[in-house]
Amino acid sequence: MDRLSTKENVTKVKKSKVTKVENSASKSVTQFSNHALEQAAKRGIPKSLAEKALQKGQKYIDHKNGSIVHILRDSLKSGQSLGVAKDPSSGVVKTIMKMKNFNPEGTLLKGTNKLRYELIQ
Repeated sequence: MDRLSTKENVTKVKKSKVTKVENSASKSVTQFSNHALEQAAKRGIPKSLAEKALQKGQKYIDHKNGSIVHILRDSLKSGQSLGVAKDPSSGVVKTIMKMKNFNPEGTLLKGTNKLRYELIQ
């Protein structure tokens, strides 16, 4: 099964803090936090799409949360973008989110004139 959206899958991962998912095509291992798996399940986002965002999505620094966010624009059936946030030091996926009207150039940190998201070249 490709989806992380079953209660069975979420129940299994609650026993540990991090779950490793191996991508046989790229021979890489992605670690997902319980929170990330729960959010993916809640939002009906397939594991394969989250992994695609990590591989092909544009990378941004999220100055608010200290994460690297991989954005796969307009990738969801709703027309929304998919965001997969990783901890830059551990590489663990922290959360998976649907992003409506993602506009990195227009999102400022509260009380500053600094952009929340900064594109990583």
